[in-house]
Amino acid sequence: MKIPIYLSAVLLLAVSLATLRGAPSTESSGVDSSSGSPLPELEYLKAVNRVAPPRDPELLFLLMAQYSNANMQGEGAEFFSARLK
Repeated sequence: MKIPIYLSAVLLLAVSLATLRGAPSTESSGVDSSSGSPLPELEYLKAVNRVAPPRDPELLFLLMAQYSNANMQGEGAEFFSARLK
């Protein structure tokens, strides 16, 4: 019973490390995040939140965090303002 839990934890850790290691930094590449290729996590969360108001507020907090991490607070404010209307 404990083996699947341990395997899941190891898999999650491996995916997290691979994501962190392979993620390019916008500072080092000199690419402006608003004009460059969009962040896939941000685009996914935007799509999920556009479909309908989420039942779980955690999805909203994750989207806010993605906007903040991408230094796109203005775009985030516009997105949430449009969702409120």
